[in-house]
Amino acid sequence: MELPQVSRKYVTSRQELGDKRAQALAEIFEQYEKLPALAARIGFVSLYVTGRCHLQCPHCYAEEEFQGLTRDASTEQMAKIINSLAILTDRIQLTGGEIFVRADPESHRNDVLLLVDEISRRNRETIVQTTGMHVTNSMLAFCANRNVKWFSLSLDGPDAKSNSEIRGDDAAFTKTIALIPELKKYGFKVKVGTTITSVTSDINKIVQLGHMMVDLGVDNWKLTQFFGREVGRTSGLNADRMSVSDDTYRTIVEEALRLFRDKIRVTIHSLADFYASPALLVQPTGVVTVTQGTKDVFMSNILTDQPKAIINRLQSVNGLFTITANAQKTY
Repeated sequence: MELPQVSRKYVTSRQELGDKRAQALAEIFEQYEKLPALAARIGFVSLYVTGRCHLQCPHCYAEEEFQGLTRDASTEQMAKIINSLAILTDRIQLTGGEIFVRADPESHRNDVLLLVDEISRRNRETIVQTTGMHVTNSMLAFCANRNVKWFSLSLDGPDAKSNSEIRGDDAAFTKTIALIPELKKYGFKVKVGTTITSVTSDINKIVQLGHMMVDLGVDNWKLTQFFGREVGRTSGLNADRMSVSDDTYRTIVEEALRLFRDKIRVTIHSLADFYASPALLVQPTGVVTVTQGTKDVFMSNILTDQPKAIINRLQSVNGLFTITANAQKTY
């Protein structure tokens, strides 16, 4: 079946980068095929592909920039990182920033679909985390043929006005609501994350949003308690005004579970969970960190350390099991 043509601003194949770069990517893949398999593996890994975003959400945990990078890393560097990640895990979540505003510095085009293709070539699953505002049907058709099973989106209110109090753009609501049915048509599973902040703690609006999630057939509605992190775009700066108490968060979660747990999957992520179930994050520089509560703890650099060394380091700090638990709980 011939797939719809994806917009020229997106790179979808090695050949679109030219013969020289296509050959370089083929050689990087050959290096992957020579890497030894590991007995122990991680549930999933989040790979930052960019720090840039078209939104400026005041609760954002994402990195805005990465030390040593003045622009996005090259497609080739990302492919080298993917080599090691494909040894470490079966599931790679592409995240940012907004992944579809990333630009390869040589072609000046977004190469995320090519990265999805590279992950698929290694027989691994890509999880796509996005605002959803740039996604088209031709992109969905591409992803459906390359082992993408989950899309991860965000909504913070049941209407454009309340959602925009966080997202700052009505399209962040309208386009996301319109995208979810299209995702379901292609057979993707959908996770929607809602961060409970002082701005979004109206329990009636959260309940309205829950009913919307049920009606849209969302597979996982994740409610996260906001807290300021030591790294990230703006979360630390806005910690005092955006945080909610444990009691407030607990009241909202209990009501959501009471009303919706028999209709859709509702998962919760409090500050305690950020300690109990850390995530493994990989920057486009190769830097590997593990979340421990409000901090990101440096572990290694995946471009210089072997995957087995990273596994050994995680085991030494008892991180392997809890990261796996995070993956099982989240998806």
